[in-house]
Amino acid sequence: MPARKKEPEDLTAKKKLALEVIDRLKKEYPDAGCTLDYDHAWQLLVSVRLAAQCTDARVNIVVEDLFARYPSVAALAAAEPEDIEAIVKPCGLGHSKARDISACMRMLRDKYNCQVPTTFEELLARIRSIMRRPGKWGDLGLLKLGDVSFDPECGRLSKGAKECTLSKRESTLMEVFLRNPGQVLPRTLLLSRVWGLESDVEDGNLDNYIHFLRRRLHAVDSSLQLKTIRGVGYQMEVYH
Repeated sequence: MPARKKEPEDLTAKKKLALEVIDRLKKEYPDAGCTLDYDHAWQLLVSVRLAAQCTDARVNIVVEDLFARYPSVAALAAAEPEDIEAIVKPCGLGHSKARDISACMRMLRDKYNCQVPTTFEELLARIRSIMRRPGKWGDLGLLKLGDVSFDPECGRLSKGAKECTLSKRESTLMEVFLRNPGQVLPRTLLLSRVWGLESDVEDGNLDNYIHFLRRRLHAVDSSLQLKTIRGVGYQMEVYH
């Protein structure tokens, strides 16, 4: 039986609720302002990414050096992710944040003439487009950690002569861990990477796929460990 085409979601109720929430917040916190320092929209975009699991105060200190060295979208887009990482590392999750900032600035340069999209609809459409392509963000190629290699294009996990093929969601999850070795990844981040920003998937689904990945690693006799960090998320590291 052919797959049933999913009807486009009606966002009217969600938009109405969002406006109500914003109105309540304005009444409750009339003097609230953004604690991130910025002069341009693209700088706020960068700072918001750096603020994940980091205080705004630290972000403001770090971006002084970052924006001084790369004062425009074009300049930051031309920078190597490794050079960005060297500056933003104090904010935590430096590798993934630098990669995301680099990809974002290059998109602004190549698709938006170095300007941040001015409408919510345009921005949301771009986010949805990216999230429909799991495993396609960042640089592609063979990923290696510890004693295993992983090909995100075909989902093949291997250690020497032993190998197995991962499902689409297993592959996306594995890629996230391998691109952020040793880092504690929050459950919310993993859910958004695998199922999308607007997914209402239950947390139990993530736990199931973590279990599947552990079985895959065991199948190839890998020394990698996928650890549960209670109350936070998961961490992949090499067991010594």
